[in-house]
Amino acid sequence: MTGRGESELADALRRVRERDPEARARLFSLLGDDREAGAVVLALARRVLPRGHWARRMIESRDIVQSALRTAWTSLSAFRGESEGELYAWLRTILRTKVHRTTRREGARRERCGEEVYEEGGDLAGEGLPVDLPSIRDEDVLALRGAVAALPQCQRTVLELRLEGLSTPEIGRILGLSEVAVRKRESRAVKELRARFDERDAGGDRRPLPWGP
Repeated sequence: MTGRGESELADALRRVRERDPEARARLFSLLGDDREAGAVVLALARRVLPRGHWARRMIESRDIVQSALRTAWTSLSAFRGESEGELYAWLRTILRTKVHRTTRREGARRERCGEEVYEEGGDLAGEGLPVDLPSIRDEDVLALRGAVAALPQCQRTVLELRLEGLSTPEIGRILGLSEVAVRKRESRAVKELRARFDERDAGGDRRPLPWGP
């Protein structure tokens, strides 16, 4: 507990809202520490799937949790809550998205290999989420990172989540936006990126952006 009678996590969250430059790193250090708030984050991830589900081992490896925390770091400016409970609820949304995507991908691989896909516990806990992300090559992602960083925050967050591999419905869930709002922000951002890439590549070898024609 801190001197104000609040937990370390609540203190870090408050300092993030107060724009303390060191608070974000402290917040995510706590969220990633199994002795601290990380134990709660891991418990939230475990609750996404029923006991006995074959994908529980992927959660126990911590890979999904770490991926979710990276996404949360990227999109923290979109978090509008103030309490620990609101933070955990937001993280659970991200965790559900990560678990659904990972289990769909791994389930498809198992089916191709003729392996058993579901064990005791049945199907995924929750609805399936559609994937509408176009294929993005690694070299395209690297080239876009710098340009995306210069965009306005509202547009940058949408594209950063897109580059993390999330679909439009998934981005909307995390940011609390409708799919229409997500697409509008992405459209504006892509227009700006196209303009910047056109300037950079004028007279040179143009590489198409991975969105749109």
